[in-house]
Formats: sequence, C-alpha cells, structure tokens
Amino acid sequence: MPFPQRTSNKLADNNSDICADSAVIYQTMNHSSTLERCSYVCCLMIDFSKAFNRVDHPTLLAKLNKLDLPPHAINWIISYLSGRSQILKCEDQLSASAEINTSIVQGSGIGPMLFVVMESDLSTMSSVNIRLKYADDTSLLEPSDSDTDLVDEFDNTKQWAAQNHMVINLQKTKEVVFR
Repeated sequence: MPFPQRTSNKLADNNSDICADSAVIYQTMNHSSTLERCSYVCCLMIDFSKAFNRVDHPTLLAKLNKLDLPPHAINWIISYLSGRSQILKCEDQLSASAEINTSIVQGSGIGPMLFVVMESDLSTMSSVNIRLKYADDTSLLEPSDSDTDLVDEFDNTKQWAAQNHMVINLQKTKEVVFR
C-alpha cells in the first residue's frame, strides 16, 4: 500500500539519540532519587513481543505526521518503509514475493528512532510515575507514594498496545521492587 506524500513544512525536535549505557544510568538515577523520598519503587519492565516486526506502517505514519518534521524527511521515511518485499527459500524452493507492510529494520540507523516515535504517545496515568523508554525497552517506575495502582498503569499500557497493534509478552514482562 503506497503512503500519501506529506506536504506541510514543520521543524523537528527529536531527543532520542541517547546510547544504551546512558539509558541504564538514567534509569538507575531515577530509581535512586525516587528511593530517597519513598519507601520503595516498583519497576515493571515491559517486553513487547517482536516489537520492531509488529510496527504497523499506517499507525507509525500517523504519528510521524503529528511531528514537526519537514515534508522531505517524512517522504524519505515513507520511501524507506514502502516497496519492501520478502521471499522464503526452503531447500531449493522459492516462495512468491510478498509485500512487507509492517515492521521496521531493528539493525538500521533509523529503526530504533522510528520505534521511539511509535511509542511517543505511551505515557503514565499518574504524574508521579515514570515511564522510561529506550528503543523497544520500556520500564514503568511506580513509587510507593503513587496515586495510581501498578495494575491500572499496566492495563493502560495493554490498552495502548492493542490500539497500536503491539503485543505484550507476559512471559518476559517482569516486576522488580527496589527498597
């Protein structure tokens, strides 16, 4: 399915270029500073099953169009996502070519940034809680003084996942309590 071209001209403000080490340090600092004022912090580490493979292109495009990106940048991303196909080879047999209309390439330079855009509207229900996102890793920090239950926050995340065609891997989603 071809994407429509973007025509408006807005500027970008993207701060998603932190490295993995910085993300771990930032998360540790959040745990520590929250523990200074609270008796405990629940950390829910959420795993989206095959996160990069499940990114729905029309959903991503709708989110990209809400950003202040110049039209040529949006059109370049559309070109990057469009016209991709795959063929399966089993022994000496080749399948017919099939168009790929979901997924972003995880190992590419732009893939993690596109996933950050995909998750950009995933927020907490309570202003006290903190959601940390780095590429496809998402953690939810809920301090002991939160006005929202962790179950409600997780239900909110599951609702977001369903609306955005993502699947949460419950087997890999883990809770850790820091005291």
